[in-house]
This record gives sequence, C-alpha cells and structure tokens, in this order.
Amino acid sequence: WTSLLTSMQWHVHQGRRGLLPTFYEGGWALRLRRLFADSRSFEGWWEGVKPRYLPDFVEFVEEQRSKAA
Repeated sequence: WTSLLTSMQWHVHQGRRGLLPTFYEGGWALRLRRLFADSRSFEGWWEGVKPRYLPDFVEFVEEQRSKAA
C-alpha cells in the first residue's frame, strides 16, 4: 500500500496544480473508496501512516474515506 499511496500522492498533488497533462482524479478516488470499503486492514494501516503524507493528499484520502462509508 505504501508504494500505491506514494504514487497516488504525487499524481494528485501535481495534477491539482495543473502539472500533469492528462490528470484524472476520479480514477484514484474510486480506487481509494474500494480500498476503504473492502479492507479493514487498509483503514487501520492508513491511520498509522497518515502523518507521512502531504496535507492536501490526506484531505483527498479522507474525503474518499467518508464517501466509502
């Protein structure tokens, strides 16, 4: 999950700033919602690693987490 979220973080971070020519946030959002809905271990893991990520990415993940509930 670490490599997935690290990649996702940089795509979201750069995409929201217009630095990626073909950025589509919806694909990442759907993937996160599925992770939260299907894996309780992912939710626990996320709580432990959340401080390692950029604040705007944490906000994005938390938005998807609430939508998955």
